Amino acid sequence: MVKHNLGITEFSVLEVLYYKGKQNIHQVSQSALNSSRSMTYVIDKLEQKGFLEEAPVRMTAELYTSVNR
Repeated sequence: MVKHNLGITEFSVLEVLYYKGKQNIHQVSQSALNSSRSMTYVIDKLEQKGFLEEAPVRMTAELYTSVNR
C-alpha cells in the first residue's frame, strides 16, 4: 500500500474488484463498507492514479473494473 500511495479505502476498493470482478459503485461501496458518496471520490482518485478504468456500461449503471486484473 505504501509503495503505491494507497489508503485503506482505496486498497479495499481494489480488493473488492479483484475478487468480485465488475461492480457498480453501489456494490463496491457495500462490499468495502463505505458510503456511495465518499466512494465516488475514492474511485475518481483510483482512476487518476491509473488503477481503475471505467468499463463500457449500459445506460443506467456505472461499472468499474480493475486495470491490473
